[in-house]
Amino acid sequence: MKTCSKTLVVVIGLLMIAGVAVAQKAGFRSFGGLNFFTPLSGDGEVPPVDTLGRGNAIFSANANRTEINYKVLVANVKNMTQAHIHCGAADVNGPVVIFLFGLMPAGENLNGILAQGTVTADDLIVRPDSEACPGGIGSFEELIARMQAGETYANVHTIDNPGGEIRGQIESTR
Repeated sequence: MKTCSKTLVVVIGLLMIAGVAVAQKAGFRSFGGLNFFTPLSGDGEVPPVDTLGRGNAIFSANANRTEINYKVLVANVKNMTQAHIHCGAADVNGPVVIFLFGLMPAGENLNGILAQGTVTADDLIVRPDSEACPGGIGSFEELIARMQAGETYANVHTIDNPGGEIRGQIESTR
C-alpha cells in the first residue's frame, strides 16, 4: 500500500509541475500582463512540514494593477482550513495580506482546484512596517511590487498544521 501511495504522490507531483498549463485549460483567466507562480510543498514552510501534500498557486495582475486573478491547486492535503498570500521572505513567517480560501474550521478535503477568483484593493489587509514585512504594505500596487520582488508567499493551512502545511515563494514568470 505504501508503494501505491508513493507512486500516486509522484504521479500527482508530476501533474502539478505543469500547474500553469493545467490551470489555463481549467479556465484560469490570465490578464496577460504580470504573471506569477509558485509550487507549494511542506519544505517551503518555516519550519518545514513533513507532508505528502503539494500544490501550485498562479496569479495574473491586470495592466493597471487593480486586480489579481488567482487559482490554487492542491493534491494530498487533508483538512484544509485557509489559504493566503503573506508578506515575507522565504525564511520567515509573515502576516496575511490577502485571503484566497477559508475560513473552513471543519477542514476541506479535495484534490484539484482549492480556490480561484479575483482580488482587488478592497481585499488587501494593510500591514505596517515590521521585521517580517519591512516597509509594510499599504496599497495594492505595493503588494504587486512585493510579488515581483519575491517578497510574498502563498500557503495552505490545515487542522493538523494551523501555521501552514504547504507553502511557496511567489515569483514572476517573466
